[in-house]
Amino acid sequence: MGPIKFWSYSALTQFEKCPYSLQLSRIDKVPGPPRNEDHPLERGNRIHKAAEQYVMGEGPMVKELVKFGEEFERLKEAYPGGTVMVEESWWFKSDWSVAERGWDDPDKWCIVKCDVAEWTSDTHMDIKDWKSGKSWGKEISHGQQMQLYAIAGFMRFPALNSLRVQLGYLDEKPPFRSKTYVRHQVAEITPRFAARGTKLVEAQHFPPKANRSNCRYCPYGPTNGTGACPYGVEL
Repeated sequence: MGPIKFWSYSALTQFEKCPYSLQLSRIDKVPGPPRNEDHPLERGNRIHKAAEQYVMGEGPMVKELVKFGEEFERLKEAYPGGTVMVEESWWFKSDWSVAERGWDDPDKWCIVKCDVAEWTSDTHMDIKDWKSGKSWGKEISHGQQMQLYAIAGFMRFPALNSLRVQLGYLDEKPPFRSKTYVRHQVAEITPRFAARGTKLVEAQHFPPKANRSNCRYCPYGPTNGTGACPYGVEL
């Protein structure tokens, strides 16, 4: 095992894009630049919290949710019945069995977080992920994230026969980007994700992959970041 003991989809994509940036954030704990309330990450966190509170009946429908207002209203009405779960964190061990103790489980290997998981029957579930920002240019990355949601759902709930993953781009408008999976399809893609995640948690070295694309918006880069990375390419 390397110094990073578990992975998430965001950590995996960061590692594959530039391992050294993951070292700076997860191992060296180097702070990034300060973020104001309009920063995309801060805005995204704020919107996700508002979505959670609305579905649970604990907050208003803020303007960022309005384009998907009918869906949020439907989820809010269904929530008291117990078929809708919000802000779920699913922890797994390296054999994809459930890490029952979550964060405190010494064998935790992977975490998958989903904004909404809704049982629509005894054998089918919808997993929804709310996206702030635009969808353009993110098709491949978000498609792979949908696959990981499907893997996690089938591993977490053995009763499932089918599962639909839906991405809602709140700054655009419905419909969802949607794909339905059956269990045997997921069995075919699970080993690839396992290999990628294992490579991260076994990594002992985190070499930089400095180039104009990777460094452009890196929080440690010389142009839009703090300059903490000595390998960064200045634009």
